[in-house]
Amino acid sequence: MCPCCHSQTGSKSLLRAREARFRPVRELANLLLLSAAVALAGCGSRMSEPAQVRSKQTDIIPEGSGKIAQTGKSLSAPAGSSVGQEPTSFKVYGEGENEGTGGLNTGATPSGERFQAEAEESIAKESLKAWRRALLHSQQDRLSDKQWQSVREADEKEAMSALSELSRRYPDSSTVRFMMGEVKEHFGKKAQATEYYLQATEKNRHSSMYLFKLAKSFATAGNASQAAARWRQLLKMEPGCLPAKLGLSKSLLASNARSPEAIALLKEVLQAEPGNKEASELLKKIPK
Repeated sequence: MCPCCHSQTGSKSLLRAREARFRPVRELANLLLLSAAVALAGCGSRMSEPAQVRSKQTDIIPEGSGKIAQTGKSLSAPAGSSVGQEPTSFKVYGEGENEGTGGLNTGATPSGERFQAEAEESIAKESLKAWRRALLHSQQDRLSDKQWQSVREADEKEAMSALSELSRRYPDSSTVRFMMGEVKEHFGKKAQATEYYLQATEKNRHSSMYLFKLAKSFATAGNASQAAARWRQLLKMEPGCLPAKLGLSKSLLASNARSPEAIALLKEVLQAEPGNKEASELLKKIPK
């Protein structure tokens, strides 16, 4: 056999092996990317989310992400949003850090997490497995209420057990903490989900998606002051983020029905997106 042909065949085999090995990393990155695309639709600047891959359709979208239509190489998003465009600069390591100079299992840096392939492979594979377990009985189908409750409790327990073990092995991974929050939110445990989202943002201070989920979680729990603080943080990262402006305006209105800052924010949203019904309704409800 020609040595050159043999070499090419060997190279292709190595590439296929590498492709299979890191498939879970890309799948988890796509899962988080899809969540970010919906959560942050309307944010005009670059997001710093954990992915370095092209977006693909997946059947494991996190809770609260809604339905996303497959649009070839891009993600669907509201008109006027740049989030629907294919991302090109997503990271799993901290801003200013060098790729491969440490790892998620070796400690975070002052600027956030650092990328380490072996750790990411394990984290992605086990996180996806836990998330699929959490979704196993999302539909009641023909189960009685009691049976459905029982199997869902078992799903939650097994998913959280797997993620807890993963967290023990990789204590500095924000991805694991975020996925624990997703699981708890999926099962309606809002307070516990908020705590895990908080831990995720503490471990990775550059993820706008994590911050969005934390702010939204605080808002859902009725903690307007904590939600407002996180919406402000997100707006410092993403000044043009319309969902963050809407979120902050609602948090401000919760404590002051005539908040001048909230009114100004809603007007900014309508200026950027004249057809935004939520902003229009909120303005109409503000007492004269």
